[in-house]
Amino acid sequence: MSRDGLRLGVVAFLVGAGTLATEISASRLLAPFFGASTVVWANIIGLTLAYLALGYWLGGRLADRRPEPRVLGAILLVAAAALAVTPFAARPFLRWALHGFDAVSAGSVAGSFFAALALFAVPVTALGAAAPFLVRLALDSVAEAGKVAGRLYALSTAGSLAGTFVSALVTIPWAGTQRTLVGTAACVAVGAALLLGRAWLLAPVAVAALLAVPPPQIKSAIYQTESRYQYIRVVSDGSGGRELELNEVARRFFGAGDNPRVRLIAADGRPFLERTKKRYDLIVVDAYRQPYVPFYLATSEFFRLAREHLRPGGAIALNVAATPTDRKLSRAIGTTLLTAFPQAWRWRALRFNDVVFALREPASRAVLERRATQAPGKIALLLPLFRSRLEPVRAEGKPLTDDRAPVEWLTDRMILREIERGGAYDEPPLPTAPS
Repeated sequence: MSRDGLRLGVVAFLVGAGTLATEISASRLLAPFFGASTVVWANIIGLTLAYLALGYWLGGRLADRRPEPRVLGAILLVAAAALAVTPFAARPFLRWALHGFDAVSAGSVAGSFFAALALFAVPVTALGAAAPFLVRLALDSVAEAGKVAGRLYALSTAGSLAGTFVSALVTIPWAGTQRTLVGTAACVAVGAALLLGRAWLLAPVAVAALLAVPPPQIKSAIYQTESRYQYIRVVSDGSGGRELELNEVARRFFGAGDNPRVRLIAADGRPFLERTKKRYDLIVVDAYRQPYVPFYLATSEFFRLAREHLRPGGAIALNVAATPTDRKLSRAIGTTLLTAFPQAWRWRALRFNDVVFALREPASRAVLERRATQAPGKIALLLPLFRSRLEPVRAEGKPLTDDRAPVEWLTDRMILREIERGGAYDEPPLPTAPS
């Protein structure tokens, strides 16, 4: 292989790595605000493919007109610059998105979600343009077209594998999403410098200097980090209160270690239940995020697993999102509970939230109300609401399963219907709310 061929092969590897690292980082950038559901991943993957397709088309046309290494180098430099600024430019969009979901506002929900994804249009399109351009630059003879294209695509795919696993398993957990994107931009800038000449070797150094910039904070974060399971933050509400996002730092900021009866475990709930042999009096599922329920925590298979881990007399309770006019998600989860439990109940605690629970052994309404009267302290203030809004769950439609659990579709439909009717999140506080 000639020196030029080696140089183009290195560029192909870096471009492949940069493309997939960008896609993985996009999912992590959006996950704290939109979740990591199938719908979010479908948008990320679909738009990434659209950008790549556009890049292939534009790159092929430009390569035929100006088959010069410096032109491709300039394109990659644009990609590197766009990637480097993306995590910083994303701040206003994601803040807008956060408030949009809180207010259930059509414009900010849909608009900011696609605006955040649009941040990746320029870099991914530019990276896509590199593929046909590299083939054109490396091709000396039509007789070797297959060999040349095959080698470059193999190197690009190898880079994609490296970008996927290094970003997901190493850099994001270790350095975070922002620095992963900046590091990716620096790698792409190295590819640009290889094509532009020695005068541009400072470009990747300049991009890498952004690694020193601390990550942006959408809320007033006291502490934030990346874990194997998800993004973790402790945020201040501005009035002395703190919110915990994931319990891996609860001991440090919330005194969770002060109670010797509390044992915190940082793990995905369902795999943990699969592994443990312990049984519990109560299993609480409150895992939805902006505003999707993880589908695998709402299926018949999961509820059967949970029932196996309940002691006699035990119960499982789920916090389920709803709207005043649409409780299809709540009904679907209730129906699914009945495939594993002999009885289930729904307490319409709030206009936008249901508490759906099931008992390992059935109990009458009178028994439940009698047990509720024993609630201590302020919790007793909820007794009138419990009595007036408690209803038995009846099976309606098909239960959710690991194979088919359209919780994202049900949630999206619920939100869109509320938007169509002009509804707003005007939830009155419960009697137990802090004064």
